[in-house]
Amino acid sequence: MRFDIFSIQPKCITSLFLALLLFTLHLNFAVVTLGVGDEKTVSFTGDMLYVHVENPKNRDSERYTICFKSYPNAVGEHCPLGYGSLYYYSWNGNPRATFRITRRGSLDRSNLKIEGGVVFNVDGSVTLKVTELPHGSIVKLSNANEIIPTTTTEKTSTVTVPESSEIAYHFIVGFTPDSTVRQSLKQENSKYGDIVFMDIVDDYNNLSLKTGALMQWQQKHCPNVNYLVKADDDIAVDLDRLLHFMRTDFDKTASVYNAAIFGLVWQRAEPNRDPESKWYVPHVAWRKHYYPDYCNGPMYVLTNTAVEGILQSLSKAHLMNIEDVLYTGIAAEIAGIARFNRRQIFGQGRSLDRYHACDSFGVPYVSSLYDFKLGPYYNPTMPNVISRAVESLHSVQCE
Repeated sequence: MRFDIFSIQPKCITSLFLALLLFTLHLNFAVVTLGVGDEKTVSFTGDMLYVHVENPKNRDSERYTICFKSYPNAVGEHCPLGYGSLYYYSWNGNPRATFRITRRGSLDRSNLKIEGGVVFNVDGSVTLKVTELPHGSIVKLSNANEIIPTTTTEKTSTVTVPESSEIAYHFIVGFTPDSTVRQSLKQENSKYGDIVFMDIVDDYNNLSLKTGALMQWQQKHCPNVNYLVKADDDIAVDLDRLLHFMRTDFDKTASVYNAAIFGLVWQRAEPNRDPESKWYVPHVAWRKHYYPDYCNGPMYVLTNTAVEGILQSLSKAHLMNIEDVLYTGIAAEIAGIARFNRRQIFGQGRSLDRYHACDSFGVPYVSSLYDFKLGPYYNPTMPNVISRAVESLHSVQCE
């Protein structure tokens, strides 16, 4: 089964690299120092960031507080909202204290902890802010390089894109006979360069064709990425949160299974045999009583190897218009690709409660919201429905 993409404009391809490099980075190769009120983003060499707190005046029983950029809901004592905190009190006039921060965001060989957690950027950098130091004290990062962003982007989206990321995001659009819509799309793409046009009629019944085509596009133009995130156009996503779980969960699983798909996994689902149904599947397309385990369609995450395996196995599957069953169920089963159920991350539809389960870093699991047009956020007379859904994701707090 092969789908060909048309009108791949140079801007679409170029924007891949622009999206991968949202910030042009300039590195200053020196010991990074911070005083009270300073906030800096740094990369570092090795497995740990070395943080030295200098106390040259030997001040005793005074508080030192270093804040680490975390998640919007993170609460670190003595730090702004959205920051984890490391604080301690000087003892017996000790002139220096050294802390080692691992790439997991924990303190090595220390009884202290960073309250509220640490969020590393995709490139491995971290943002620190010093809020409290005794007079004359200073913080030094001995193996760090300061990162200075020199370019920004004004692109807005239905997803929250980290300020410094290695994410390329594109909108896959099929053909529409409406010339006004086509012209609007061309104008938008000339401004942002993030639309991939496909020679497929943009219709629900062709969703499987679009999904196959976008996987082919990714394999051709972004063949070295770790993950492909497939998301419908009416889903709200917190990418900061999703990236956290890629690092703390998906990466570990993918290192063992290599070809893997993460999502809300449905099991023992039965094909709909009603010819009048939107989800009708004839026996010729699938004869068995149950589908293989598959991931819920609004959003799922595939490793690059999983995408390769799915495309290679499609010739052994029968085309059907239920794309999540076809790609993450039938084709994945043929290719021997493991599906991992992450219901807490992907399983939230329609509306959100204020309090949700969180991981050991204090990060809420819920990372996406789908079907919200049937929930409380939807009002056809009000703008920014998706923005309201994204805001609801940000407002979630730990139980």
